[in-house]
Amino acid sequence: MHIISLERSLALMILCILSITLPAYAPPFVNENHDIHATVTKTTSNSQAITSNANVNDTATSAIISNLFDKVKDSVIEIVTVGNVINPKITIDDAPLVYGGAGSGSGFVYDINGNIVTNYHVTRGADVIYVKFSSGNSYPATIIGEDPYSDLAVIQVDSSALFRENLKPLRIENSSDVHVGQQVFAVGSPRGLTLSVSEGIISQINRIDLNIITGRFWTGGLIQTDAAINPGNSGGPLLNLEGDVVGVNEYGLVDIATGASEQGLNFAIGPATIQRVIPKLISQGTYEHPWLGIEIADVTPLFADSLGLSEARGVFIKSVTPEGPAEKTGITPFSIIFSVDGNVVKDKSELIDYVENNKLPGDEISLNIITSDGNRSDITSVLEQREEPF
Repeated sequence: MHIISLERSLALMILCILSITLPAYAPPFVNENHDIHATVTKTTSNSQAITSNANVNDTATSAIISNLFDKVKDSVIEIVTVGNVINPKITIDDAPLVYGGAGSGSGFVYDINGNIVTNYHVTRGADVIYVKFSSGNSYPATIIGEDPYSDLAVIQVDSSALFRENLKPLRIENSSDVHVGQQVFAVGSPRGLTLSVSEGIISQINRIDLNIITGRFWTGGLIQTDAAINPGNSGGPLLNLEGDVVGVNEYGLVDIATGASEQGLNFAIGPATIQRVIPKLISQGTYEHPWLGIEIADVTPLFADSLGLSEARGVFIKSVTPEGPAEKTGITPFSIIFSVDGNVVKDKSELIDYVENNKLPGDEISLNIITSDGNRSDITSVLEQREEPF
């Protein structure tokens, strides 16, 4: 879509240039009217060629999207849930508010055993889950595993679907092959509109955001895209041109003041997180996240200048959890982390990604820090398991 628009813009520019400049270069001994006529004919011919190329590209793009859809339609699932929803922010008699409700989302086939990947916020609180295939057939499903911190879940379709449906698992792309500018497609059931496709690009990779479920802890490895992700798209795949999964669609940003969606600011869970978490959810039902027990922020240029640092890099420790792994080894608030296990970290995003992708509870982690009194030292801590959010 973006390539076509660019070509059309270039076509218009070329048309304008040809129309304006070519008559000025008419040979001096040629009849003026004939020359203008020839120029117009040439311009028209070029215009037709450019338009023809644009139409060819339109057709080619449509064919690509159509072929992609045919390839993945049997793998993308519509999910409907019924159950109790818990709202811990509202309490009655010191107990969180619980109310019944129905919800919907999307998912995709992960393996031939009937495991389907979706978002945790799609399955959360569900007592009954039904999944609908492109065939129109619906089946009950059960929760196999959930992880609130990554917002991922695995449900398994009833065994009867294994015989009636041609399960086609989608391949998870390697994170190293995901890049900015890559053309992507979000497939799912926004607002219950089954098997809808939206197109866009990857706007950026390795974004971080506060966990949307708990409002605590940072979630890393997110993919930012301008492909439309609306309510009901949650849990569906973000696909590349080959039909491989480059992300699990999660949410779009909303303007807090108006409640309106922020155009083109949508996020998906990246492939490294999918590959790390999903196998554990299938085998164990849960995922154990490593925890250091620090609240962090980036080092801003103004802050770096106030500390006499030559550049704004590193991770600032705002606070330390009492009795947490960091405090137990002498790490104090207002320190700055410069490297982890010998790897330089320029901001909190790099620290979060490194710990999540390379560490487990019980692992040691070595931090090179400058303490609040200006001393530089290496401190080794033992990571613990992050507490359950609910």
